[in-house]
Formats: sequence, structure tokens, C-alpha cells
Amino acid sequence: MISLAHQRTMDGNSRLALGKGNGLRSMRKFADDTFAMLVSLFLFYIFVLNVNKFTFLDGNQALLLFASIGVVTASLWTGVQLSKWLRSFRYSFIVKTLLSGTILLFFSYQLFFPYFYSTNHLEKAGVEQVESYFQLNEDIRSAKQRKQEVQTMMTEMLAFATLQSEQNPKGQLVDIHTVEVTRDYYRFHLTVEVKRSFGTDIVQHPYRFSFTREDGRFKINGFERLN
Repeated sequence: MISLAHQRTMDGNSRLALGKGNGLRSMRKFADDTFAMLVSLFLFYIFVLNVNKFTFLDGNQALLLFASIGVVTASLWTGVQLSKWLRSFRYSFIVKTLLSGTILLFFSYQLFFPYFYSTNHLEKAGVEQVESYFQLNEDIRSAKQRKQEVQTMMTEMLAFATLQSEQNPKGQLVDIHTVEVTRDYYRFHLTVEVKRSFGTDIVQHPYRFSFTREDGRFKINGFERLN
């Protein structure tokens, strides 16, 4: 009887140990797959951010498609190989978990960056760009200087449209008063009252500017005059 009870206890312990072993293997496999996927996404995202710098891809949709497929394939291969290489280290599970968390934090920042900054910080950065926009018609000595100013304060698409139109805001900036700052995922909006002078006349209008991040800076992504 004692031997039978002892055998049952050993069998129970074996099943428990086996269950724990399977659980650990499942966790490690999940960590491996997650890490490889996140590394692949990160590498492809870096490519997307810098695709405009590859001038040979401009206007060639077929070449861009093949390049994208090649980058996706290379990113997946790199993610898998890096995961396998880290597996040889003793604390690979901890390292992969920390790196995966860092990449997730990076993507969270890219998607929700306005929530990482205080309202005062967003307001200050936004007002600075709004002031630059309304001062475009002041002290601009050349077309090159105007282009640099516009590209510094606006996103690429808006800067292109502004430079093509060759229209500067009218009047002379007198004052900007902030009304409201709102966040919207990867953008934030700044509602302001803009006061400008036209000779002896002072005119005030409300505007709503939208901002996003580009090239590591807050830039104007669009604006409208409110009624």
C-alpha cells in the first residue's frame, strides 16, 4: 500500500513537472514569435519612414513594390535570425521580453505621441510654429529662405502645396492667444485667436491648426480659419 501511494505521488509530481515544463516552453515560444514579429515590424517601419530618401524609387510604383517586398522579407529573416541568436544566451527570455517592451513603447509613442507631452509643452511648440507661419511675409530675403522656413514648420505634403501656391499670409502679426489644445491619437490641434494689422486696421480671427511629428519635430499638418 505504501509503495502504491508513493508511486501515485511520484506520478502526480511528474505530471505537474511536465505541465510546468510545457508551460515554460509555450511562454518561450510566444516570446520568440513576438520578438521576431516586433523586430520585423520595426525594421519595416524604419524603411517606410525613410523611403522618400531613396530618390531612385520616385515615381516608379513597380520598383517601390519590389523594394517593399524585399524589405519585408529581409525584416522577417532578420527578426527570426536575431531571435535564434539570442536563444543561445542564458537570460534570452528576459532580454527578449525587455526588447519587445521597448519596441512596443516606441510604437506607442509613434501612434500616441501627444499623450506623452504636457498641454503646456504642446501649446508652446504649436504657437511657435503658428507665429512662424504668420511671419512668412516678413523679412524673407529669397525664395530659398522661404522654402527652408516652410519645410521647417510644415509637413512634407503641406509644405509642397504651400510652396506651389506661392501665397503668404497677409497682414502683420500682432498677437496670438491660445483658446484650446486637444489631442487626437498621433495629432494634436491648437485653436488660437490671431490678431493681425493691415495698416491702421486690426483684424482678429480664430484658427485651428493641426500638428503631427515629422523628422523629429512638431510640424503643421493643416489649418483652417473658423467662423
